[in-house]
Amino acid sequence: SGKGARDGQLPQKRFQVPEEIAACRRDVAGALVEMVQGDCEVCLHAHTSPVLQLLLRILRDCKDFGGAADLIAATLGATAVGEPPNVEQCEALRRSAAGSRLLEAILDTASAETFGQLFRVYFKPRLRQLSSRRDGDFGAFLLQKLADGLRDSKDLPVLLGGLDLSKLAVASASWDSHNVVVKLLGACTRLRSCFAEVASQLFEALQIPLGEEEDVSNCWPALLTLESNMTVADLVVPPQGDYVRPTLRQLPQAGPQIVLELLRFPLEAVRPLHRGLPKLFANKDA
Repeated sequence: SGKGARDGQLPQKRFQVPEEIAACRRDVAGALVEMVQGDCEVCLHAHTSPVLQLLLRILRDCKDFGGAADLIAATLGATAVGEPPNVEQCEALRRSAAGSRLLEAILDTASAETFGQLFRVYFKPRLRQLSSRRDGDFGAFLLQKLADGLRDSKDLPVLLGGLDLSKLAVASASWDSHNVVVKLLGACTRLRSCFAEVASQLFEALQIPLGEEEDVSNCWPALLTLESNMTVADLVVPPQGDYVRPTLRQLPQAGPQIVLELLRFPLEAVRPLHRGLPKLFANKDA
């Protein structure tokens, strides 16, 4: 579809292609691998990067995992498939708009082994730097891909330890930072790990009490708005003009998404959320 093409995604419907076309694809992939090996800086060009991104996704979808591995290794400056990435090359990719998008494609298409190696060698020491946006506006998108792509539950506490939810999960943060939190919560559910740790950090970031005897009436308003000082009454806009009924205030897109992700967590990890629900319905302003 047109939208899929604009988003850089391949069409959902696929067709068998003649062997001659498959052979041509392999030849083109081989030529591009040689080009990147000869000059890694081509990965930073605004016209080359989209071609390499598309090729990676084509190779993955055609199950040409060897071709994808060769291109990923060349792009990351590794001496061979399976060898560690070159940190200087990864830095150059991350600091460039075109290169950063190519890094995202690599995280989308890499094997579990390559993804894990890239996470531990390059991204692990730089997680806090990425989330702080100190070196540009691309870090949050890479963090989203990291959370989406984690395969090993042992890496999830590492990712969580490198993030500051008190800065990412608040209304003043950007929408792409909010999406890092959504993806992180999704990773917890997918990997069945870190439920309590992530939930407690999120509750603390929004000043939602964790004690069993404490008042959690602000839990749902705070999560929906990503503002700690919200009440149920603050969720409602009084009737104005021709409107005869109050309406729900505009919410950040990530607020309801975060609530939905938390509702998939085990009960014991998100007790304030469950304890606050009756208080939400009992409030006359709800």
